[in-house]
Amino acid sequence: MTFPFEQVSPALAPPRNETSERLYQDAREYGRFESPRSTTLAFEPQLQGFPKSDLLLASFEIPAAPAAGDRKSLTNAIEGLGAERRERFYNRMEAFETRARAERLSPEKIDATYRQISRLISTRTTNLTDEQRLNIAEQVMSMAADPTTIDQGVHDTCGAAVIEVRTYIRHPEKAIKLVADAALNAEVLTRNGVALPIDTTPHDTSKLEAPKSGQRSHASELFQVAAINLLINDGLGKKEGSLAYRQNDRRPETVNLGEMIVDFSVHPPREKKFEGLYVADVLRMNRLVTGEDEPELVLWKANTRGGKQYGKPFTNETEMESALLEAQKNGKLPAVIYVYSGNDPLWQDAPNNNDGGRGDGHYINVTNITPGKPTSVEIDSTWWRRADHLKSTGSSIKLSDLYLSSLPPKDAEAQLRQELAAAVRAGKPDAARQIALARQEWVNGKIDTNGLESSLRELLLYADMRWQTEKRAGKLNVDEQSRALTKAMEAVDRLPYANKVRMLETLKNKGIIDSTEYVSALVATSNEMTEQRMMMTFAGEHDPQAELGFRRAQDELSQRFGSLSPEVRRSVDEQLRRGQNADNTGFYASRAKERRERRKL
Repeated sequence: MTFPFEQVSPALAPPRNETSERLYQDAREYGRFESPRSTTLAFEPQLQGFPKSDLLLASFEIPAAPAAGDRKSLTNAIEGLGAERRERFYNRMEAFETRARAERLSPEKIDATYRQISRLISTRTTNLTDEQRLNIAEQVMSMAADPTTIDQGVHDTCGAAVIEVRTYIRHPEKAIKLVADAALNAEVLTRNGVALPIDTTPHDTSKLEAPKSGQRSHASELFQVAAINLLINDGLGKKEGSLAYRQNDRRPETVNLGEMIVDFSVHPPREKKFEGLYVADVLRMNRLVTGEDEPELVLWKANTRGGKQYGKPFTNETEMESALLEAQKNGKLPAVIYVYSGNDPLWQDAPNNNDGGRGDGHYINVTNITPGKPTSVEIDSTWWRRADHLKSTGSSIKLSDLYLSSLPPKDAEAQLRQELAAAVRAGKPDAARQIALARQEWVNGKIDTNGLESSLRELLLYADMRWQTEKRAGKLNVDEQSRALTKAMEAVDRLPYANKVRMLETLKNKGIIDSTEYVSALVATSNEMTEQRMMMTFAGEHDPQAELGFRRAQDELSQRFGSLSPEVRRSVDEQLRRGQNADNTGFYASRAKERRERRKL
């Protein structure tokens, strides 16, 4: 520990500039600078929970402002841009510096970040148009300011995306250098100096100047493509460069996401599907991108511990909590954790509606953990903004829910049964958990889709009878009712179209949604189905089974539309003709709009 009298002499301290002056003002409430020219602040930290023997005056280095040359070079480069872009850059620079102060990024990291962005703005290349290059520069500046806005789009790149997010949080200069190398040189170098070609052409939503939530940006595509190429070629020795990860335009509404690995070591070159990343791959990618070896970075649920296991396996909730607290104590957050997206509650965040939310393996970042009763965690998912659970948005989740998400699907079903049994013994019925269990049975193949529809209808019937009885007795648990109804509405939204239409009528008849929401949901469902049907036809992906499902859903919709009043029907017909809802603020219409925007090319 360094005491105030051991600190650098005030005569050697650099003068405070505008940024460090803001730091000084922020710090005045808690401490003091050693002199008017010092950037070193000595103060007494908040000491709740510390033993008296630890009550020592501490010294902390406050991140200084970026070096004048690096910041000046960037501002000079920005000054040559158009007025609107210039204003956006300055706003994002300010947001980045605010984050840098809050998270204590070193001055060296800030300097290097600005150098790489200046490089992108100032270096012309034949690999990109000037507009593309400036868009990439603006995107990396934005992601450095708020890394939680990074999304993977409709691609199987969550393993690379979590490393991208984590690198922007901890080492923004390294993330942006990788992007700049790929963008300007159309190649990145392996550890042995072998050049790996990178296709700088934007694909899918990367073509957009300003992608929306859930859409992958051009800068993110370059990072993920470059990182995966470094990974698959690492350790190949003389064969480095023989494998190439390619991102092509995907086929709308198909399982072909445009991703492949090409093996050039054989003739002719052989293509194979990209299958995503294993835990060991994520660990190695982190080392290749950041230069840091963090063998316990990735947490995952294991049945037992022992033998050769990568990452940080845990066998129960207590071990998972201990691992996260240890990472927090050692300054290693975010921690990456492997989860199953079809498990409760993360299935409610999943943007893809085609499979009803059966889900698959998925990597997310745990950005914070707050001990308490209950302990809560903050997570960042690269699906889209609504899948992030942050304290700043009031959406952090319980540690126990994160643990449930980490379990293999059959173990998650067993866990839900145990929780429901415990709730019954405690005299605390939980309809939301019952709905979650019904879905988990469906995920595990114990019931089919029609069985899930019947289960949801039956659970709502019995729950409503219980709520009415409790209400008359003045014992209604409004929170339990609200959680269950929200869970039911989300579950209905994930059903295949015909089942969904029938359940929407059930929700209306039960008074869970009103007539306006009901009509809006029918319109949104019809438009979403029509769009999916057209895109599949356009892509040449005709599926007889899917077509049968579309026809059944259309019959269900026609029956409901036929029962509407003439005035309402005229409004519905106009919305169907235009292919969009007149009002997207409803529960189901807003979710359909989010999904449409995410997959929009």
